[in-house]
Order: sequence, then structure tokens, then C-alpha cells
Amino acid sequence: MNYTRRAVFSRALGLLLLAACLGAVSSSRALAKEDLPNFHDVAPGITRGAAPTPAGLEKLKAMGVHTIIDLRYSPVKEEKAEAQKLGFTWINLPMGAEAPTPKQVATFLATLKKAPGEPVFVHCQHGADRTGCMIGIWRVTQQGWTFPQAWAEMRKYGFNPRWTELTGAVKERVSL
Repeated sequence: MNYTRRAVFSRALGLLLLAACLGAVSSSRALAKEDLPNFHDVAPGITRGAAPTPAGLEKLKAMGVHTIIDLRYSPVKEEKAEAQKLGFTWINLPMGAEAPTPKQVATFLATLKKAPGEPVFVHCQHGADRTGCMIGIWRVTQQGWTFPQAWAEMRKYGFNPRWTELTGAVKERVSL
């Protein structure tokens, strides 16, 4: 009888410890999502997401990110200053709901070509629409994706289909 109680207690304790460990892991993931919202890997050396918090910038640095591409019209001065203080190359390619200019696309693609050796993080405010458009352009022009493949990924990470110019910018580059 004593052996049975000890076995039940040991199993219960083991399950309790396992639950505590899983809780710690999930809370650290929640913290990561809070600091780097809508964060996703795109390809080796390329990540995407929403505007990072200061703690998110620290995490990007720890991940080995070298360059940050900010697609917002009104970048947050504090983010730029903090990013530069941490040693990031910080590039602003201001976009709105209109299609990116050829110069913006050329700068973006040239920066991502360096990504395997100099990892890049691409973001806008929410990491969905402008980021989705530019990553979509990269997918169709550099990886040979079809528009439906790029569109599925864009939608997966929150792209809103009402931004027809951004959608068109990806579509028109499929055959290039």
C-alpha cells in the first residue's frame, strides 16, 4: 500500500513539474510575441513582423539580425535611434497603401540578397499589409512563387485584401 501511494505521488509530482515547465515555455513565447508581434521566419536570414518593442530589438540582435527595413511612413524616432545604438543597419522605405515605387522594390530586393550573410528583419506597423506586399514581391521575383502561393502567405499573416494596389504590385511582378 505504501508503495502505491509513493508511485501515485511521484507521478503526480512529475506531471506537476511538467506542467510548470510547459507553462514557463509558453509564457516566454508570449513574451516573444509581445516584443516581436506577428514575427515569422521567411527564409534563411530573412524574418518579418510588426514594429518591435525595445526588448524586441534586443532579441533581434541576439538572433543575429544585421539590418532592419522599416516600411512605415512615420518611423518611430526612438526605434531608429535604439536600432542604430545596437549596431543595426536601419533602412526606411516609407510605404502607404499605394504600390511601392520601382526604386523601393530595387532597394528592398538588393538588401534581401545580402540576407544569408547579413540577416534582415522587415516590418511595418502590424507586419501584415506593407510587409506582406514586399515579402510577396520577393517571393514571386526571387523564388519563383506563383501569385496564389504568395497570396496565401500574405493572407496567412494578416494581409487585408482591401489594399488592392499592394496586391496588384505583387501580381504584376509574377511574370518578371
